[in-house]
Amino acid sequence: MMTLQLFTRKFESVPASTSWYLADLGEARGRQELFTRQSPQRLKVLREHALIESAVSSNRIEGVEVDQSRIGTIIFGQPLLQDRDEEEIRGYRQALTWIHECGAELSISEETVLQLHRLARGDILDAGQYKEKDGDILHAIDSALGPFSVAEIQNKCTNVSVDMVRRVLKSLRVKDQVECLGRGQNARWQKTAEWKLGNIE
Repeated sequence: MMTLQLFTRKFESVPASTSWYLADLGEARGRQELFTRQSPQRLKVLREHALIESAVSSNRIEGVEVDQSRIGTIIFGQPLLQDRDEEEIRGYRQALTWIHECGAELSISEETVLQLHRLARGDILDAGQYKEKDGDILHAIDSALGPFSVAEIQNKCTNVSVDMVRRVLKSLRVKDQVECLGRGQNARWQKTAEWKLGNIE
């Protein structure tokens, strides 16, 4: 916050420490091209490592996780993707690639944001579109008597994609409001004692 407040004022002088940092940046920038020519392989490894860490960490926030042994192949190879989580990791990489290759030409606009969403979501129905309301999902689950499947919830919410239903369920599972009773596409879910419709965002 203090930094932003400083930017609102007129600078009468540049602090000495800032001058040192600017000098260091200028010197490093001069060495950047030399480093790129002399150590292209090392730079490539660092870039790939940063891309993997970014893709994994950003998707983990959304509850998306994949087998660690497949991360490199998913991001840099052309494997047959095994599930939706792997598709999301690959889509995130495609969005990052677009940013790195065309970043200087991209504007901060609604069109750019929707295109990033389209790349990250792949062939999912809501790719490049605004998110549907979760409320229809949040009430279908509430009205379920006993265990239910993803397909049953989607049948009650015809305007919502199956992927959106899964995303909401993952979010609710993190809050311990629902639990999964099995594995795979036919797994059934049930509400827990922590279920509270009003807590769903």
